[in-house]
Amino acid sequence: MIEKFTLGNGLTVVIRENHSSPVVAVQVWVKAGSVTEPEDRAGMSHILEHMAFKGTKRRGPGQIAREVEALGGQINAYTSFDQTVYLITISGRFLENALDILADTIGNSVFDADELAREKEVVLEELRMNEDNPGRMNSKALFREAYRTHPYGRPVIGYDETIRKTTRDDLVAYFSRFYYPGNMVLVIAGDVDPGKARPLIEKAFLPLKTHAVPPAGAPAEPPQEKTRVKIQERNAKRAYLDIGFHGPSMRDGDVFSFDLLSMILGSGQTSRLYHEVKDTRGLVDSVTAYAYTPKDEGVLIVSATGAADKAKEALQEILLQTFRLAAEPPKGQELVRAKTSIESDFVYSLESA
Repeated sequence: MIEKFTLGNGLTVVIRENHSSPVVAVQVWVKAGSVTEPEDRAGMSHILEHMAFKGTKRRGPGQIAREVEALGGQINAYTSFDQTVYLITISGRFLENALDILADTIGNSVFDADELAREKEVVLEELRMNEDNPGRMNSKALFREAYRTHPYGRPVIGYDETIRKTTRDDLVAYFSRFYYPGNMVLVIAGDVDPGKARPLIEKAFLPLKTHAVPPAGAPAEPPQEKTRVKIQERNAKRAYLDIGFHGPSMRDGDVFSFDLLSMILGSGQTSRLYHEVKDTRGLVDSVTAYAYTPKDEGVLIVSATGAADKAKEALQEILLQTFRLAAEPPKGQELVRAKTSIESDFVYSLESA
């Protein structure tokens, strides 16, 4: 059972009651990610994520983490293209504590200058580590080629120069513009009674002030007219292949078919790519396909790793199997198996808060 309502200040609240275990997950989803950043300050949302629990007007640096851990809970945050999420997983009896901490984080963060300087160095080190990872570098290159106009082409973490240039004033202005109740969704799932939770939610979040919604929308990606190829030479033991095909967004009716297509093509050991490219021909060590369907136009990504001397043949076979889907569309048990897998994945996902 899912309950949904909106507070007077515009905050959307979604509650899913599930008493299978005495744990509750409390999440604040902010509709701001790398897509909403100015290009010359790319990575601001990710920096804010790092600064989220570094001190408020009521709690000093480190106090939030200590408070949550003292209650046996876990606190975390993550950033993506379209949203930034702050979450606490904790015993259901400490729901009020979790709500108070998250509301305090959103409403009263101070962005201490010393903490910011330290976290920027942490982010820069994370960036350097990513650049040493061939798989991550391939993924970044693919998105740059797939999205030459849309901000999805920029890495969520940003760039060295934009991270260094970002100031405390930049963060405060960006935070004030996007982090307000009307641009957020509070999600609570697990051991929670919606009726008892509502007054606790109102107590914690109603004091947060709202304002007009900022202009939304990123520039649309123009249709791609020809194949784009990017070759990166690196000192790696294996060859990494990534192939992208433009596809629907999460709001399009075709998104469900797109999910099925990726499942049949490259998800699991019964998929076409795994069977033909890896098992039968031994051209790769691994091969997968998945549908990335965000708020705006998505992409189907096929990824493979293997010996460099087999990369050309592997690429040819991957393309052959992918385009074969049009000539030999899935049917019978293959289609049934894919639908069952997707349904099972969804059911299993409901078991955790």
